Amino acid sequence: MSDPSVGPITQRTRTDALLAADAGSATTRPVHADSARFPPSWFQTVTQAPATVRVITGEQIRERGYLTLEQALADLPGIQFRNPSSLNSYVFVRGVPNQNNLALVLVDGVEINELNSGGFYAGGQYNLSNVKLIEVVYGPTSALYGTNAVSAIINIVTRDPEDSPRLQADGALGGFGTGLADLQYSYYDPQTRFG
Repeated sequence: MSDPSVGPITQRTRTDALLAADAGSATTRPVHADSARFPPSWFQTVTQAPATVRVITGEQIRERGYLTLEQALADLPGIQFRNPSSLNSYVFVRGVPNQNNLALVLVDGVEINELNSGGFYAGGQYNLSNVKLIEVVYGPTSALYGTNAVSAIINIVTRDPEDSPRLQADGALGGFGTGLADLQYSYYDPQTRFG
């Protein structure tokens, strides 16, 4: 698939388009879920997309104290959880019961659903301290994204090292002898485009 105005679409151009996307205003920025598969001329803003799209920014994640993907998504309308073992939650989007195999989860546009079941883990497996934003596209989009995109697409966009090179340490203590420690280091060399 190619657009004559941008030339053939290769993995490199998809990656460059994804990395070059700006996380400015949530209503005027392109939806990353589309930019991973289509040329830049097909980008749509959240207000132009023919779907219900919700965006949770990194700023909201930090202000609200979300530690897990489940906590971040729980504040969105139409998303419910069932947590049978406290290790993995079942996500129900718009009342569609499933075992996490009807929602597609992407990290920076790369699918992370399991190959055998099509499901994903919705517990504490994702480090939200490195997340730039989380996009949720409600509704069936399996014609574009495959069999898992029946109830929603959840795209987790991480921070770019070139935007925020830093050393960051976080920690928290809780009841019952629990604790949390997080250390992050990011580096970017503009000459080699390595980071």
